[in-house]
Amino acid sequence: MSGGPILERMSRISRYDKYPVVRVADSSQPCRVGWQAIGAELVAAVRPGKFVLCVECYPGAFEREIEQALTRALSPSLVVLAKDSYLCEQKLLELTARDLGDDPVFGFMNNYALDEFFATDRLHAAQWSVQSAQGLALVIGTGASLIAQTWDALVYCDLARWELQHRQRSGEITNLGLTNFGDRPSLKYKRAFFVDWRVADRHKKTRNELCVVLRLRARREQSLARLRRD
Repeated sequence: MSGGPILERMSRISRYDKYPVVRVADSSQPCRVGWQAIGAELVAAVRPGKFVLCVECYPGAFEREIEQALTRALSPSLVVLAKDSYLCEQKLLELTARDLGDDPVFGFMNNYALDEFFATDRLHAAQWSVQSAQGLALVIGTGASLIAQTWDALVYCDLARWELQHRQRSGEITNLGLTNFGDRPSLKYKRAFFVDWRVADRHKKTRNELCVVLRLRARREQSLARLRRD
């Protein structure tokens, strides 16, 4: 007995790309691979005197690793982490509870803006510290540009959704603003799908004037820097 159309559909090879690549040039010349090369490129971009380097991160980027690598390369006079200015975890959970509900899979699409995830007093204090800094100020994290407000160089640390899901399953990351390392991957995915990724995607669209993009890919954080120059 033949399975007919059903077996035919099941036997098709999936065209889903687990490791997407964005072609940015005809050669590898504009690319820098590895923290040492990326650091050297950024060192060359930093000018003497007051300089604000803003490093926006997509939720799920290894911000601690990014902070360590860039601090080692740049020796900034000030480092500000966006996560230190977020609302407390309980308030973030209350903010999103209505749209996430109790269902383990389904939720509601929403229109959250990233600035809603910040505590106003902490945000203002962080903004003031950057404004009054002398020398190189390094601002890192999801929402770093809301703290920096203006900058001399803007970096965006991006990574594929497939890699994000790997990190969720391995317990390496939490949801935006939370400490839920131990949550089931399915719950992390649900929150990321309905909240984190929507917020981050909206914010990313407002930051089209990027001068440098870091694409964080592969299991152990190989780093590819793409330079976009006017």
